[in-house]
Amino acid sequence: MPTCPGALPGDADVGSLDCPAAHNCNNSQLMSMSLYSMQLTNAAGERVRRGWHYLGSECRNPRDAGPTKQPRELTWTDVLSAIRQVGVPGGTVEAPNYTLVNLDTTFYTEPASIDRALVIIGYDVDVHVEPSTYTWRWGDGASDTTSTPGHPYPSTDVTHTYVHATPPNEALLLSVDVTYTARYRVDGGQWQQIPQTLTIAGQPTALPIKQASAVLVVGD
Repeated sequence: MPTCPGALPGDADVGSLDCPAAHNCNNSQLMSMSLYSMQLTNAAGERVRRGWHYLGSECRNPRDAGPTKQPRELTWTDVLSAIRQVGVPGGTVEAPNYTLVNLDTTFYTEPASIDRALVIIGYDVDVHVEPSTYTWRWGDGASDTTSTPGHPYPSTDVTHTYVHATPPNEALLLSVDVTYTARYRVDGGQWQQIPQTLTIAGQPTALPIKQASAVLVVGD
Protein backbone atom coordinates (compact mmCIF):
# COMPACT_ATOMS: atom_id res chain seq x y z
CA MET A 1 0.00 0.00 0.00
CA PRO A 2 1.24 3.58 -0.65
CA THR A 3 3.20 5.13 2.23
CA CYS A 4 0.62 7.75 3.19
CA PRO A 5 -0.04 9.15 6.70
CA GLY A 6 -2.97 7.47 8.42
CA ALA A 7 -3.34 4.74 5.81
CA LEU A 8 -3.89 1.22 7.13
CA PRO A 9 -3.87 -2.17 5.39
CA GLY A 10 -7.38 -3.33 4.67
CA ASP A 11 -8.74 0.16 3.94
CA ALA A 12 -11.31 -0.03 1.18
CA ASP A 13 -9.59 2.61 -0.96
CA VAL A 14 -6.00 1.49 -0.35
CA GLY A 15 -5.46 0.83 -4.06
CA SER A 16 -6.26 4.43 -4.98
CA LEU A 17 -4.32 6.21 -2.22
CA ASP A 18 -1.88 8.91 -3.23
CA CYS A 19 0.08 11.52 -1.28
CA PRO A 20 3.40 13.44 -1.50
CA ALA A 21 5.11 10.99 0.90
CA ALA A 22 4.51 8.17 -1.57
CA HIS A 23 6.61 9.92 -4.24
CA ASN A 24 10.00 9.99 -2.50
CA CYS A 25 11.60 7.38 -4.77
CA ASN A 26 14.60 8.20 -6.96
CA ASN A 27 12.71 6.76 -9.92
CA SER A 28 9.66 8.93 -10.62
CA GLN A 29 7.87 5.93 -12.15
CA LEU A 30 7.85 4.14 -8.79
CA MET A 31 5.88 4.74 -5.60
CA SER A 32 6.92 4.24 -1.98
CA MET A 33 4.97 1.23 -0.64
CA SER A 34 4.50 0.07 2.95
CA LEU A 35 4.54 -3.72 3.41
CA TYR A 36 2.58 -5.54 6.12
CA SER A 37 2.02 -9.12 7.26
CA MET A 38 -0.58 -10.74 9.52
CA GLN A 39 -0.11 -13.85 11.70
CA LEU A 40 -2.99 -16.33 11.47
CA THR A 41 -1.66 -19.20 13.65
CA ASN A 42 0.76 -19.47 16.54
CA ALA A 43 3.66 -21.93 16.91
CA ALA A 44 1.23 -24.59 18.23
CA GLY A 45 -0.92 -24.33 15.10
CA GLU A 46 -3.77 -22.60 16.93
CA ARG A 47 -5.58 -19.91 14.99
CA VAL A 48 -4.92 -16.35 16.14
CA ARG A 49 -5.44 -12.91 14.66
CA ARG A 50 -2.92 -10.44 15.98
CA GLY A 51 -3.34 -7.57 13.57
CA TRP A 52 -1.04 -6.25 10.91
CA HIS A 53 2.74 -6.07 11.37
CA TYR A 54 4.73 -3.41 9.51
CA LEU A 55 7.63 -5.00 7.57
CA GLY A 56 9.15 -1.93 5.93
CA SER A 57 8.82 0.19 2.83
CA GLU A 58 10.04 -0.26 -0.75
CA CYS A 59 9.81 1.61 -4.02
CA ARG A 60 7.45 -0.37 -6.26
CA ASN A 61 5.29 -0.08 -9.35
CA PRO A 62 2.06 1.79 -8.46
CA ARG A 63 0.09 -1.21 -9.77
CA ASP A 64 1.29 -3.17 -6.72
CA ALA A 65 -0.90 -1.11 -4.37
CA GLY A 66 -3.94 -2.74 -2.78
CA PRO A 67 -6.19 -5.38 -4.32
CA THR A 68 -5.28 -4.62 -7.91
CA LYS A 69 -5.61 -6.97 -10.88
CA GLN A 70 -1.83 -7.27 -11.06
CA PRO A 71 -0.68 -7.68 -7.44
CA ARG A 72 2.95 -7.52 -6.46
CA GLU A 73 4.77 -10.83 -6.87
CA LEU A 74 5.66 -12.48 -3.58
CA THR A 75 9.35 -13.36 -3.19
CA TRP A 76 11.22 -15.55 -0.72
CA THR A 77 12.79 -12.42 0.77
CA ASP A 78 9.28 -11.17 1.63
CA VAL A 79 8.58 -14.46 3.41
CA LEU A 80 11.89 -14.46 5.29
CA SER A 81 11.27 -10.87 6.39
CA ALA A 82 7.83 -11.86 7.69
CA ILE A 83 9.29 -14.84 9.59
CA ARG A 84 11.83 -12.55 11.24
CA GLN A 85 9.05 -10.11 12.17
CA VAL A 86 6.85 -12.80 13.73
CA GLY A 87 9.84 -14.29 15.53
CA VAL A 88 11.55 -17.66 15.93
CA PRO A 89 12.53 -18.80 19.44
CA GLY A 90 16.16 -19.23 20.41
CA GLY A 91 17.64 -22.34 22.03
CA THR A 92 18.78 -22.88 25.62
CA VAL A 93 21.69 -25.09 26.65
CA GLU A 94 20.58 -27.84 29.03
CA ALA A 95 23.49 -28.33 31.43
CA PRO A 96 24.19 -29.89 34.87
CA ASN A 97 24.25 -27.71 37.99
CA TYR A 98 28.05 -27.78 37.76
CA THR A 99 30.83 -29.82 36.16
CA LEU A 100 34.44 -30.75 36.91
CA VAL A 101 37.72 -29.88 35.25
CA ASN A 102 38.89 -32.47 32.68
CA LEU A 103 35.50 -34.22 32.63
CA ASP A 104 33.66 -34.83 29.35
CA THR A 105 30.33 -33.13 30.09
CA THR A 106 27.14 -33.79 28.14
CA PHE A 107 25.00 -30.90 26.87
CA TYR A 108 21.85 -30.68 24.78
CA THR A 109 19.09 -28.34 23.67
CA GLU A 110 15.44 -28.96 22.84
CA PRO A 111 14.58 -27.27 19.52
CA ALA A 112 11.22 -27.42 17.82
CA SER A 113 9.96 -27.11 14.27
CA ILE A 114 7.55 -24.25 13.69
CA ASP A 115 4.51 -24.12 11.40
CA ARG A 116 2.71 -20.83 10.89
CA ALA A 117 0.16 -19.34 8.55
CA LEU A 118 0.68 -15.72 7.50
CA VAL A 119 -0.86 -13.18 5.18
CA ILE A 120 1.92 -11.37 3.31
CA ILE A 121 1.01 -8.54 0.91
CA GLY A 122 -2.34 -10.19 0.32
CA TYR A 123 -1.15 -13.79 -0.12
CA ASP A 124 -2.00 -16.69 2.21
CA VAL A 125 1.39 -18.17 3.07
CA ASP A 126 2.17 -21.33 5.06
CA VAL A 127 5.70 -21.49 6.46
CA HIS A 128 7.64 -24.39 7.98
CA VAL A 129 10.80 -23.59 9.93
CA GLU A 130 13.16 -26.45 10.84
CA PRO A 131 16.34 -26.43 13.01
CA SER A 132 19.37 -27.56 10.99
CA THR A 133 22.62 -26.76 12.84
CA TYR A 134 23.68 -25.72 16.31
CA THR A 135 26.65 -23.55 17.26
CA TRP A 136 27.66 -24.13 20.87
CA ARG A 137 29.52 -21.36 22.67
CA TRP A 138 31.13 -22.88 25.73
CA GLY A 139 32.02 -19.72 27.62
CA ASP A 140 35.77 -20.49 27.67
CA GLY A 141 36.47 -19.06 24.21
CA ALA A 142 35.79 -22.34 22.40
CA SER A 143 32.83 -23.18 20.15
CA ASP A 144 31.56 -26.14 18.12
CA THR A 145 28.95 -26.55 15.38
CA THR A 146 26.90 -29.74 15.17
CA SER A 147 23.96 -31.08 13.19
CA THR A 148 22.50 -32.67 16.32
CA PRO A 149 20.84 -30.92 19.28
CA GLY A 150 22.40 -33.48 21.61
CA HIS A 151 20.62 -35.69 24.14
CA PRO A 152 20.64 -36.07 27.93
CA TYR A 153 23.37 -38.08 29.69
CA PRO A 154 24.61 -40.78 29.09
CA SER A 155 24.54 -39.61 25.46
CA THR A 156 27.83 -38.27 24.13
CA ASP A 157 26.38 -36.56 21.04
CA VAL A 158 27.48 -33.15 22.30
CA THR A 159 30.20 -32.90 24.97
CA HIS A 160 32.81 -30.40 26.08
CA THR A 161 35.77 -30.61 28.46
CA TYR A 162 36.87 -27.66 30.58
CA VAL A 163 40.50 -27.36 31.65
CA HIS A 164 40.19 -24.52 34.17
CA ALA A 165 37.95 -24.09 37.20
CA THR A 166 35.92 -20.94 37.69
CA PRO A 167 36.55 -18.78 40.78
CA PRO A 168 34.31 -19.47 43.80
CA ASN A 169 30.72 -18.24 43.32
CA GLU A 170 31.37 -17.57 39.62
CA ALA A 171 30.30 -19.42 36.48
CA LEU A 172 30.85 -19.51 32.74
CA LEU A 173 28.01 -18.45 30.45
CA LEU A 174 27.12 -21.02 27.79
CA SER A 175 24.79 -20.51 24.83
CA VAL A 176 23.69 -22.18 21.62
CA ASP A 177 22.84 -20.43 18.36
CA VAL A 178 20.26 -22.37 16.34
CA THR A 179 20.32 -22.07 12.55
CA TYR A 180 16.98 -22.73 10.86
CA THR A 181 16.01 -23.57 7.31
CA ALA A 182 12.58 -22.53 6.08
CA ARG A 183 10.18 -23.37 3.29
CA TYR A 184 6.86 -21.86 2.28
CA ARG A 185 3.88 -22.32 0.01
CA VAL A 186 1.54 -19.70 -1.38
CA ASP A 187 -2.23 -20.17 -1.45
CA GLY A 188 -1.87 -23.93 -0.87
CA GLY A 189 0.56 -24.44 -3.76
CA GLN A 190 3.86 -26.28 -3.96
CA TRP A 191 6.39 -25.94 -1.15
CA GLN A 192 9.41 -23.77 -1.98
CA GLN A 193 12.71 -23.75 -0.09
CA ILE A 194 14.07 -20.40 1.11
CA PRO A 195 17.75 -20.34 0.01
CA GLN A 196 18.89 -18.31 3.02
CA THR A 197 19.10 -19.65 6.58
CA LEU A 198 18.03 -17.88 9.76
CA THR A 199 20.24 -17.97 12.88
CA ILE A 200 18.81 -17.17 16.31
CA ALA A 201 21.15 -16.52 19.24
CA GLY A 202 20.26 -18.36 22.44
CA GLN A 203 19.99 -17.13 26.00
CA PRO A 204 23.00 -17.80 28.30
CA THR A 205 23.13 -20.66 30.80
CA ALA A 206 25.41 -20.36 33.86
CA LEU A 207 27.75 -23.28 34.59
CA PRO A 208 30.26 -23.35 37.49
CA ILE A 209 33.44 -25.37 36.79
CA LYS A 210 34.96 -27.01 39.86
CA GLN A 211 38.28 -28.69 40.57
CA ALA A 212 37.96 -32.24 41.91
CA SER A 213 39.86 -32.87 45.15
CA ALA A 214 41.55 -36.14 46.07
CA VAL A 215 40.46 -37.64 49.39
CA LEU A 216 42.43 -40.30 51.26
CA VAL A 217 40.30 -43.05 52.77
CA VAL A 218 41.68 -45.24 55.54
CA GLY A 219 40.91 -48.89 54.86
CA ASP A 220 39.90 -51.50 57.39
